[in-house]
Amino acid sequence: MTMPRFTNHHYLELHRRLRALWLQDDANYLDFTTTEQLTIHRFFAPGKDLDDEALLARRQEITKLEPSLPQRAGRAIANLDQIERIAAYRQNRAEELARNPPQPRPKGQRVTRPKGSEYNITVRGVMRPEIDIQRLACAIVHMAMDKAEKEVAAQKKRKRRLKDSD
Repeated sequence: MTMPRFTNHHYLELHRRLRALWLQDDANYLDFTTTEQLTIHRFFAPGKDLDDEALLARRQEITKLEPSLPQRAGRAIANLDQIERIAAYRQNRAEELARNPPQPRPKGQRVTRPKGSEYNITVRGVMRPEIDIQRLACAIVHMAMDKAEKEVAAQKKRKRRLKDSD
């Protein structure tokens, strides 16, 4: 299957659609594979707020560097219409839940699954076009705090053992 070449008009339209999807909620990109997400960000730059002229110049430059990128990007967005419908459904569902939150279960009522039933958990990631310095810093701070808490707990445990052995 060959993808038609992107005209400038079509490229700009796709950039706007992908940007709207990104700005609405970057989790909408979970329906693309990580490779597709990376390709979309490299070719269409949905995370960047550029005017049409800058976008077209960027497109020309990136296509010179990676001649196969437009074709890969075309394949990556093959299901864009379906992904937009899923995103709209999620948005409507979230708004509906905000208007009518589910009622809490009565105390003591448990949710069980039938014996022998299996379920799968799927984990997906959202590719970000650039490093989010604030999130990275926050993660490092939390890791350092966790490590410090574990070291303090280990020291207390050693002190208790020494005290008990006396």
